[in-house]
Amino acid sequence: MRSPDANTSPPTNGPDLDELVEQIETALGRPLRRTKAGPKATIKACVRLAREEARTAFPDAAAGAKAAGSLECAIAGYSDTMQIPIRGGAITMLQLRDALGYLRGIEGPSAKQDTAKMIIAEIAAGLTRELSVKPRRVYREVASLLHEAVFGHSAELKHQVDTVIRNRKICKNW
Repeated sequence: MRSPDANTSPPTNGPDLDELVEQIETALGRPLRRTKAGPKATIKACVRLAREEARTAFPDAAAGAKAAGSLECAIAGYSDTMQIPIRGGAITMLQLRDALGYLRGIEGPSAKQDTAKMIIAEIAAGLTRELSVKPRRVYREVASLLHEAVFGHSAELKHQVDTVIRNRKICKNW
């Protein structure tokens, strides 16, 4: 698992939550769509969700696949029927090879992509679709403000925003 870095620590300075909610509400433009809880409560809930989810450490799938591949090479000479003692019983070498093959096929977060920014871009997409009458115009600005709410500094999330839009167009969810 990746250890949290400086980017994933909570903001120490910068605008407070209420000020950021106002900035996001302003960025979304008028009129805002109605929600059951109201726009400010919806924005606050999204900020809380982004703060919680963006700080989650994810395993590096590419590193796990590489390690599984290395182990597969190391055990290549052993018989498929060889028993491997584990807690609570034993598994065969064939079962271990199957498990390693599964691990090699997992696609997921990579050290090459900033998972926290992708999460923020997804949450910003949902927020703009829920509240804004013209979500595409304000999406990048809302994503940047949401990043600021999570990490204490703004960032350009153009790549992540474009990826989310492209993926949502494929799923016909934009």
